[in-house]
Amino acid sequence: MCLAIPHRIVAITDERTCRARAGTAEVLVRTDLLSSVQIGDSILVHAGFAIEKLREEDGRELESLWEEIRALEATLSPEPVSDSTDIPPVCPMAPSA
Repeated sequence: MCLAIPHRIVAITDERTCRARAGTAEVLVRTDLLSSVQIGDSILVHAGFAIEKLREEDGRELESLWEEIRALEATLSPEPVSDSTDIPPVCPMAPSA
């Protein structure tokens, strides 16, 4: 299964790479698989590669959906554990302390 995240190009670094932003994260992306990209283009990124250039309206819609996912995730995040003794061992077969 492949998960591609929509990004917006913020800078062209050279003929094969660009800087792109998804939410607040900015990453270096390879553009070898696309014929041409420009600042402002919306692209799908998987494993550091731009795999598809999106139409503007599709890019805006996907960015909006991802913002909703981020907002929902923020409301569902568990509270931090205050006492490390409450954390179970990673391996269920590990001897208890």
